Amino acid sequence: FRGGDFIFADEDTKPEEMVNALREIHHLYAPKGKGVVPSALHGRDITFYYLPKAETDRTKAIELTFFTLWSDDWNGTLVNKLHHQGDKYDTAVMEKELADNFASMLHSARANARWKKVKKNA
Repeated sequence: FRGGDFIFADEDTKPEEMVNALREIHHLYAPKGKGVVPSALHGRDITFYYLPKAETDRTKAIELTFFTLWSDDWNGTLVNKLHHQGDKYDTAVMEKELADNFASMLHSARANARWKKVKKNA
C-alpha cells in the first residue's frame, strides 16, 4: 500500500461517489490562508483500491489510481490529474470525465477480481 489516505471501493460503489469522496478529502486538506497542504513538501497521497465485499483481506485489494494533492484548488487538481492544459476547463465537465475514468477502472478491477476467483476455484 502507498502512504497517505486509502479509499476502498466495492461492487456497489458508484464512480460519482468516488469523485465526491476525493472532492471532500481535497476540501479537508485544501490550503487555508497560506497555501499550505499537510505534508506540503511531498503532497498528500490519496489512493483508491477495489476490494470486493466478500474479501476481508485488504492485502488483496486492487489498486485503481492515486492522487497527490498539492496546493492547487479543486479545479487545478482535476486539471493536473486529467492532464488538461490551460485554465478554462469547466469543473463539472472534468468531474464527469474523472467519474468516467473511475467507471472504467472499476469495471476492469471487478473483472480482474472475478477472474482471480475463478482461477482460484479451478
